[in-house]
Amino acid sequence: MKRSTRHALMLPAIIGVLGVAGVGGAILSEGPRPALAAEAPAGSAAAPSADAKAEPAKRHARYAPGRYIEGRIAFLQAELKITPEQKPLWDKLAAVLRENAKSDAALFEQMRAERGKKPDAVTRMNARVKFSEARLANTKKLLEAFAPLYESLSDEQKQVADELFGPRGHRRLRG
Repeated sequence: MKRSTRHALMLPAIIGVLGVAGVGGAILSEGPRPALAAEAPAGSAAAPSADAKAEPAKRHARYAPGRYIEGRIAFLQAELKITPEQKPLWDKLAAVLRENAKSDAALFEQMRAERGKKPDAVTRMNARVKFSEARLANTKKLLEAFAPLYESLSDEQKQVADELFGPRGHRRLRG
């Protein structure tokens, strides 16, 4: 069987599966595609807004490191069930998490500012070294603040900390 024939036979089956899942109806009921901004008459809702060039900046703000650091700190404190006795050690850790988030955000902004330039391989490797060194410095600061807190945790709290700060959990702590 030819490839195009096989694909033609698969299409109804795919649509049927999507329909059963409740997705197909929404896809098929969308109707005709909306007009592109270039096709839209001036003044219509589809026309690009005056600040259309600001849109990429808004889009990039969603990916800024440290954007949700206060929420992450509150989450960690609640999950670890920090006691009043552990609070001074926790406050030191929270301060380091905030500092690291600011550092990451500054590096991210620097990287974004250089976007559009076409760096050569050596420049890219130097940038990777710079970011790796910054990550290492931040991790060392985090460890300095985290180790005393960890020693003060109960066994139950240590299990939670091991999960949150473990090999997979560390990705959520970047700030």
